[in-house]
Amino acid sequence: MGILKDSKTQRLNQQIILEHSKNPRNRGKTDPVDGYHRGHNPMCGDTIELTIQLNPTEDKIEDIKFEGTGCAIAIASAEFMADTVQGKA
Repeated sequence: MGILKDSKTQRLNQQIILEHSKNPRNRGKTDPVDGYHRGHNPMCGDTIELTIQLNPTEDKIEDIKFEGTGCAIAIASAEFMADTVQGKA
C-alpha cells in the first residue's frame, strides 16, 4: 500500500473529519476561563479561539473548549486536539 492510502481508508478519514467538524463536542467556552489563545491563519482565514479550565489541585486541564470559523479540517483538528489534551498536565 505504501504512502498512498486505499480509497476505502480515504473515505473513512473524510467521514471522520466531516463528523467531527459538523458535531464537535468541545465547542464553546470554559467556565471559568483560566487560559486563552487565538490562532488565525491569514492564508485561508481560519480562526480558532481556545479556552481552558485548569484543575487547581491536580494542575491539569479540567476542560478545554474552542470557538471559531474555518474549514472542516481546521474544526476537526481543534476537536481532536481538545480530546487529546483533556485531563493532561
